Amino acid sequence: MKLHLLFFLFICSIFFNSCSLYPPISESLIFNEDLNSNDKTKLFSFPRVALSNSIVSSTIPSKYLEKNTTDSSSKSLNKLWQFSFSNIGILYRVNNDFYLGLNSNLLFNAGIDLTYEVVDNYFITAEATLLNNYKVIVQKRIVTSVDFTNTIGIVYRHDRLGFRENSFSGNAINFYINSIGIRSLNGFKLFNKELIFEISLLYELEYKAEVINLSFSYNFYKFFN
Repeated sequence: MKLHLLFFLFICSIFFNSCSLYPPISESLIFNEDLNSNDKTKLFSFPRVALSNSIVSSTIPSKYLEKNTTDSSSKSLNKLWQFSFSNIGILYRVNNDFYLGLNSNLLFNAGIDLTYEVVDNYFITAEATLLNNYKVIVQKRIVTSVDFTNTIGIVYRHDRLGFRENSFSGNAINFYINSIGIRSLNGFKLFNKELIFEISLLYELEYKAEVINLSFSYNFYKFFN
């Protein structure tokens, strides 16, 4: 990758901060298991467009306020805590079965993730960020073809939320939710690059309400390896 482009993306990753979990970079392993099998390159830095959003049931903030008898000027969640954006990925290939990813959102919510193929077509993915958001995924690759790959799995998420008016004030009210559910990950070839779409249908364990997570990423790294 040309240095001036890498520097530009690095600056963007600092200013466009993300508060939520990002689409794992290391899941490239699932869609490119044989990528550059004869290439000794271990480290890749590449541009990506990656967005993620969690749709949280309105009963969760209501139940939190009721349970904690907290005085909040708002009963609505700050959407920023449910959204993530990243535009550069750092991928390290430990070996053909183990990838590490780094989201370089250095000022606010940098994160690290890993994907490991336990046995053929069965993968474990884990991710954690500086805001103490994390998730663990166990998934099986169901469909594999030149143009489409799909996995189905179980996911556990630990997500930080905050209320709208006071999220960044001295009286900020933040709390965490713990959700478990099913997840479908789908990879498509678009202009010979990876377009990855995820949907997770989750159930929050403490407040007993639904959460949906949607994400997509488009990875350009084949231009730069």
